[in-house]
Amino acid sequence: MSGITLFFWNFKPFKKIGFYFGFYVITPILTLLFWLFGGIFFGIIASIVLYPIQPNDIEIEKNNFVIYQENQGFLGMCCPYKITEKRLLILEKKIKEINLNTEIEFNENSIYTINGKTELKIKFEGYQFLERNLPERDTIILIKKE
Repeated sequence: MSGITLFFWNFKPFKKIGFYFGFYVITPILTLLFWLFGGIFFGIIASIVLYPIQPNDIEIEKNNFVIYQENQGFLGMCCPYKITEKRLLILEKKIKEINLNTEIEFNENSIYTINGKTELKIKFEGYQFLERNLPERDTIILIKKE
């Protein structure tokens, strides 16, 4: 809503700022049209148009650390995660990116701090091509060292 308000506040023909805020006016209209008419073509177009403003999903939030699953858009690769640390009230610092090409299941005990080291313990299934099986693996990823 604030983007639409800023569009009408800064509406000047052929100005960059008006074009930028115009994106917030056009996107809901296009989304409604794509929802009404459907189809794969409109799904691809909607994915391209909505990608910049689509929020990332929060997987887990604990001890000032937040893990997001990044949205990849239409036909994007699977499951990249981004770990951020909260700073001040509304800022975040990007700590690390994780991409295991598989979905990770997080729980309350996934992030913990021991001796000044903050670690992420996860379980994931990694397919082994030679053995043709899908074993569950544990791994520990160092997030931050004090």
